[in-house]
Amino acid sequence: MSFEPTMDEPSADDTGEDVARVLRSAGARRAPPPGMRERVHADALAAFERLPAPSHAVRSAVSGRAQSGLAQSIWAHHRKAYAVAAGMLLSVLAGLLWQQREQPGVQPVLAYVNYNRGSWQMGGHRAPSNMPITGGAQLNTSADAALELQLIGGALVRVDSGTQLTLAPNNRIELHQGRVFIEVHGRAQSVHVLTPQGEITDIGTEFEVQVAPSEVTVRVREGQVRLHNDHTELTAGARAGIGDALRIDTQGHVHRSHIDTADRYWDWLAGARPAYALDRGSLHDFLRWSASAAGLSLRYQSETVRQAAVATQTRGNIDGMQVTTAIDNVLATTRLQRMPAARYELLIDFANER
Repeated sequence: MSFEPTMDEPSADDTGEDVARVLRSAGARRAPPPGMRERVHADALAAFERLPAPSHAVRSAVSGRAQSGLAQSIWAHHRKAYAVAAGMLLSVLAGLLWQQREQPGVQPVLAYVNYNRGSWQMGGHRAPSNMPITGGAQLNTSADAALELQLIGGALVRVDSGTQLTLAPNNRIELHQGRVFIEVHGRAQSVHVLTPQGEITDIGTEFEVQVAPSEVTVRVREGQVRLHNDHTELTAGARAGIGDALRIDTQGHVHRSHIDTADRYWDWLAGARPAYALDRGSLHDFLRWSASAAGLSLRYQSETVRQAAVATQTRGNIDGMQVTTAIDNVLATTRLQRMPAARYELLIDFANER
């Protein structure tokens, strides 16, 4: 009894040449990061060891020379499979190295578009809705446009109509005209907004920066920001429903006033963000989103109430609803409710606990 392959299969040497050709096609590349070679080798070896060994029944069904031929055939198949597994991993590695190689003139992607309304341009050309935003290209929104950008560092940037800005590495936004609203929460990296009248840096916050021909205005809705220019360095913040508003004139002088975090001024933000999809998360997610949209501070009566909100899944549709109306309508379908509180708070408790 003999076992012969029924068709020609690529040898390990052929596979190795294919891998080498892939690596050569990647062009000039950096050395792999520390430990990368070892990880690839370990992954390839693990793939080889997961291949099934010939069963005892199969080994017992043949004898002598035939058994030896079968073993050689199976080992040859394993060698080819091992080579293919290694080749696949090395091809992935080649792709990673290609992405890391120096590419003069190619700017990195710094943000993605979560939402867009109206027409906008990047680098002087009309951009599609799914266009990633690269560094160095000027972004312009038309008079009927608005955008929500997700920075690579995690922050959200809402861009109003008639705005010109340029994204730069290290979470820097060069705002030439118009206004942006920035949310930096959780582990999102700090954002720096460069304007003709100074640099504004967040300190864990929600804030707006507006650039006009004669002045730059910074409005804080939550947390704090730091302003730095040739004349001064100071902080501004929001507390108990009142935020600082800094107006910096062309001489760099700062004039401070205040704005309510729930003022109708902030209504422009509603047109620069996507509608909330209730099916995507918990009641806590919705309350956190709606509190931010309404300029309110979310507070639970107890940790037990908060955990109940986290465990409650939301369903339905709130498209076209005002935020406050949506809050009441969604809560009405749960065992939680909104309680009387300070005008700047959204206080949540169990509906049967007063």
